[in-house]
Order: sequence, then C-alpha cells, then structure tokens
Amino acid sequence: MTAMRIVVLETRLQADSAEAALRHLAERMTALGLVKEGYADAVIAREQVAPTGLPTRGVGVAVPHAGPEWVLHPAIGFARLSQPVWFREMGSADQRVPVELVFMLAIKDPDSQVDVLSRLVELVQNPDLLGQLQRAGDEAPILALLSAGPGEPAGDGDRE
Repeated sequence: MTAMRIVVLETRLQADSAEAALRHLAERMTALGLVKEGYADAVIAREQVAPTGLPTRGVGVAVPHAGPEWVLHPAIGFARLSQPVWFREMGSADQRVPVELVFMLAIKDPDSQVDVLSRLVELVQNPDLLGQLQRAGDEAPILALLSAGPGEPAGDGDRE
C-alpha cells in the first residue's frame, strides 16, 4: 500500500466501544515506541471532534489519528476487531458506522499525510480487499495484503 511501516497490532481485538478500541490500539503503538505517551488521549480527543468512521461497502473501516507532534516513527497500525463497534461517521454529526477494521495512522510529516490518506481511500474502496482482510487468518496474510498495492508485489511489513 505504501512505503510507510505497517504494523499489525491486533487480529481479533475484543472491544465494547470505539473508545476502548482506540485506547488499546494507541497504547500498543506507544508500547512499540512509535508514538509518544499521551497519544491515546490525543487520538480519542480528536475522534470526538473529527470522527473517522468510513461507510464502506461490506466491512466498516476507521482511520483514527492524532497530530504529528505525537509521532516518533511514522507507521500505520492495523487491527481487526472480533466484532464490530460503532464509530461516528467522518463528516457527519449523527451517523454511525459499524467498524471491523482500523487503520491507526502515525504520520510525522504533514506533507505525506495526503498521500497516505489517498492510498488508504483507494484501499477502503475495494470491497474485495476489505473482505480478504476481514477473513485473513493471521498477521502474515494481512501484511501481504496491505503491503501490496495495485500493481505492486507484496512487500514486507512488521508483525508485532
């Protein structure tokens, strides 16, 4: 998908709310040394004012993130939830999306954010790929799917 480091944070995360999922994933990224302490609170605060749930076909997706001041090492943290949790829809005050796949962004260079988001939008508009990510057994096939963009061979990501 992109040259940015991809880290599989969870393949079967159990969470009872969007906030619980966000906190868990952000704390994993902190523990991996990708982001600074406080990133979880920053992601949750941002999600409250700028929701990141995307109404995709088949599998709901969220792309939470916080500002570049929280990032130590650029990465995309991926998680698959064991069951959907409700996220507020991006650009909507009252719509909600049942999310099963989360792409937590840690972008240090604001200039690269547009490119990363553009590639993610391309990915989430592919219902076949989202379905494959939802069904992938473990980290290796997830990394292969995420590392290979349109016309690109599968690359290496990180299993954490």
